[in-house]
Amino acid sequence: MFRFLTIETLFSTTMATITGVLLSSMIADVVEDSEVKTGRRSEGLLFSADNLFKKIVSGMGVLISGSLLAFVNFPTNAKRGKSIRRSSGSWP
Repeated sequence: MFRFLTIETLFSTTMATITGVLLSSMIADVVEDSEVKTGRRSEGLLFSADNLFKKIVSGMGVLISGSLLAFVNFPTNAKRGKSIRRSSGSWP
């Protein structure tokens, strides 16, 4: 199981890194195209709009997950069992 999780984590991290690089490159291409069409560069506006969108999406994810946990009455002070502590790799 540990090997599977390691491989999956490596794969997902690699894909997330590639996605971040590609999106930044695409925004830079949009900046160049915008300069050709309008005659002025607006990379600050476009990159800040991208970062604002990322923060909004991240905040919505936290809001939705927190609301879902509150909706199902998830216990706030629950203690982990011994088997859970052992399987997660933490020491007693």
